[in-house]
Amino acid sequence: MENITKSQIEDYFLNMLNQVEGGELNPLDLKIEIKTLSDLLDGIDKQISISVATEGRKWHKQTYKGFEIIYMDAGGRYSYDHIEEWKNAKYILKDIECNAQLSFKSMDKNQLLIDDGGVIIEPARWKNTEPYIKLSKTKEGA
Repeated sequence: MENITKSQIEDYFLNMLNQVEGGELNPLDLKIEIKTLSDLLDGIDKQISISVATEGRKWHKQTYKGFEIIYMDAGGRYSYDHIEEWKNAKYILKDIECNAQLSFKSMDKNQLLIDDGGVIIEPARWKNTEPYIKLSKTKEGA
């Protein structure tokens, strides 16, 4: 089996990019190619993660094929879900967020949202994000 080089992969995708920019190829075709390769590589990466960590530990703070290897323990994180006070505060926060969203939406109707105590509920702020598409493989594409 012939090895595919990084340069060949770059050339393939840059050629597709040029076709997209030249109007010869639908940008969705390129996005699907990228997504397909990315999913494949992510799957392989997950399969080797434990052996990579084991090998990485041996190479900690050394250079391997032009890359500095830094081994890091995954560590952990704190869990609070057993603390009743935390659960209550989380519920209160969710309630505040919901009311702030409703208050924001009521501004379109030139209305103010007021809580049970007669205080105006401060509206949330809307922050635009970049548009994106989600690609999901269909059974026909499998």
